[in-house]
Amino acid sequence: ENVFTNKLNEISSSNILEIKEKFLINNINYEIFEKELAIELRWQKLIFLKFKELINIEESEIDHQVNKILVNQKDIVEYKLLEFEVFSEIDKEKIESIQNIKKEINSFGLEETLNKFKINYSRIEKNELGWINSNVLSKSILNIVKKLKIGETSTPINSSQNILFIKLVDKKNIGKENLNIKKLKDQIINKRQNELFELYSRSFLSQIKNNSLIEYK
Repeated sequence: ENVFTNKLNEISSSNILEIKEKFLINNINYEIFEKELAIELRWQKLIFLKFKELINIEESEIDHQVNKILVNQKDIVEYKLLEFEVFSEIDKEKIESIQNIKKEINSFGLEETLNKFKINYSRIEKNELGWINSNVLSKSILNIVKKLKIGETSTPINSSQNILFIKLVDKKNIGKENLNIKKLKDQIINKRQNELFELYSRSFLSQIKNNSLIEYK
């Protein structure tokens, strides 16, 4: 229950009444949202408990990746990023329409722009990613971030369950002699752990679906 309450406060910036009003304005059922959020958190806990013993990152693998970065790059670029996750039933046609409203997002903000263009969404999560080493970002995200100017927000990045917007807050070049090796290692480990948990989550969900289909037959 504490995890659920904390997550709800995080999503609503500790103003649950305001988020309820936004749901009402967008004609979205708040109770369904709460149930879906609770299910999502339980699923994350289940995946963590079931597969945490399998998430074993070899230190030698991380050291090799860090050494490769140090050898191959003169300067390291770090980006300070904000990530907005829009949880919505947005179809392809609507995605194409918001591809063209980048200026609106940068001028008026993401939430106001989505409301203006009548895009129904259940919630927006704002994640302050902080300073991220460019080597930790996926190739697809890095290619997007490289094209952004400071203060600019990306066009929508479509994923299976949500739509992402990345905002470039700042960027800096770091000489190898000033690189925080421990921080870089931690970011690489965190990325790898998230990838493995996501992989096990998809595999386990697929297994459940297949078993349910067999039982149904």
